[in-house]
Amino acid sequence: MLSQSQKKELLLLVRTTIQTFFETGTLNYQLSDEALFQEAHGAFVTLKKNGQLRGCIGYMDPQENLYRVIQSLAIQSSFKDHRFPPLQSSELTDITIEISVLTPKKTISSTDEICVGVHGLVLEHTQGSSVFLPHVPVEQGWSLSEYLEQLSLKAGLDKSAWVQAQLSTFEAIVFSDHD
Repeated sequence: MLSQSQKKELLLLVRTTIQTFFETGTLNYQLSDEALFQEAHGAFVTLKKNGQLRGCIGYMDPQENLYRVIQSLAIQSSFKDHRFPPLQSSELTDITIEISVLTPKKTISSTDEICVGVHGLVLEHTQGSSVFLPHVPVEQGWSLSEYLEQLSLKAGLDKSAWVQAQLSTFEAIVFSDHD
């Protein structure tokens, strides 16, 4: 779906957006004439420093065109991820950027429909919700049962809460400037 040059353009867009924010304190949206970038997509922007998570924010459902979403998520993952202090300009050279462009989510009726490493998961429960991107269980070395338990725990629930929750799968095109 995305060519190598399109991926490079989006990665550069994230870095440039963050750098411009450091310089101006504002998000000045850039535009693209590329048709694919005008389509609405869910996406995540993940920042890592020395291989460790430094920020990650995303939208599951398409909010607006991909180019705008990526720019907005660049700022949010840098400065608004409540798990981390805001990014400092001195850190930017040490940051690896990863972008995940998502397919629409699909509600499933059985965990047999989940393929670890292919499917990201969304858990929606009356008491909380959570999301893991498709590559997270692979990076963590989780089995399917561990994947479901960790998804429940991430939502602030008991590890078996996934049994009473609505589960949805999605896929992602994931690329980084470390590739």
